[in-house]
Amino acid sequence: GSGGGSSRLETLQKLVEYAHTLALAADVYYEIGMEIAANLGDDVDGGDAVRAFSIANAFIVARNDSETPYHIGSVVELGKIALEREGNGKKVIRLFQKVKDVHMEDDRHVELLVLVGRAHVLLEETETAITEYTRALSFPECKSTPSAHNELAMALLKGSGDSHEINLHFEKALDMGMDPTPEMIEALGERHMSVMRALNRQYYRNAHGSGADGGASGGGGGIMSGGGVGS
Repeated sequence: GSGGGSSRLETLQKLVEYAHTLALAADVYYEIGMEIAANLGDDVDGGDAVRAFSIANAFIVARNDSETPYHIGSVVELGKIALEREGNGKKVIRLFQKVKDVHMEDDRHVELLVLVGRAHVLLEETETAITEYTRALSFPECKSTPSAHNELAMALLKGSGDSHEINLHFEKALDMGMDPTPEMIEALGERHMSVMRALNRQYYRNAHGSGADGGASGGGGGIMSGGGVGS
């Protein structure tokens, strides 16, 4: 918790007091959740972040608007916390069932499908996971597409799928900018063009320290980037 983080939280909490619309209040709580989540230690449960995302979602539910009945960004983050911190695949699937028919941006949809696929893998439901990842890949390419290719390859590997198909998905994940994993290197070999390019990318990024977080902190159209305010 650096000093910068806490003053940003104070600013966000002040904004809540002025948020006259439920949608704006939801976006602010989403940003608060993201801020808390970014600073959580590995051994901490997501308690405060969960509360912030749950409040964000409650504001949207309170609007009672059938077009956008949930705060999708917050639902995705709640799913991530359930999966990565609680190891609770069933909870992720329950969240997904709630929102799966809601209209959402393609990249959110892909992110959610990858998340629910990972939840099925956790529950040893590999076939279902493969179905979800395949659905994720039917959408136009977006930020979560590389991870959908990687997760699909991993699931096929687990279900002893076709090695040519597995390698193809690993290759695509790498070519779309993903860092190589041990599984990728083992499957494709260190001399594979995609692996070598990815290792080079990783090396230069680490050597020059530019964008070391891979853009992970990009404010996804939340209040700070002015998204979703005018409703």
